[in-house]
Amino acid sequence: MYVGPIDFTPAGQSISLVDFAKPDFEAYPKFRQALEAAQVVELEPGDAILIPSMWWHHVESLDDMNILINYWWRNTPAYMGSPVNVLQHAIMGIRDLPPEQRDAWREIFDHYVFNADERIISICRNRHEGF
Repeated sequence: MYVGPIDFTPAGQSISLVDFAKPDFEAYPKFRQALEAAQVVELEPGDAILIPSMWWHHVESLDDMNILINYWWRNTPAYMGSPVNVLQHAIMGIRDLPPEQRDAWREIFDHYVFNADERIISICRNRHEGF
């Protein structure tokens, strides 16, 4: 979806750089695929829609007067920071490393984050609770 800027957006969440009204398919060629897979929902007065976390979506008004209310929530403990902060730190600390070092960090993230087994998760939780 050509996300950016990651560090600051008007809504506080990362957004797409694509102009939905006039998409530049030369600059954003994969956006055409996103449109082909898109689902369209037109809400009537009084309707509401729940969009699951991490689902990309685009909202536009069809009338002169509209009200839109967003509520962002997470089902995680308050002590856990935002995953966006982790992404920003990874960009600053890992992205520009030499390829062999990035590959090593990718393996570490895969082991401890993306493919962690229950034993690893349990060890990490126990260490966190000890602080």
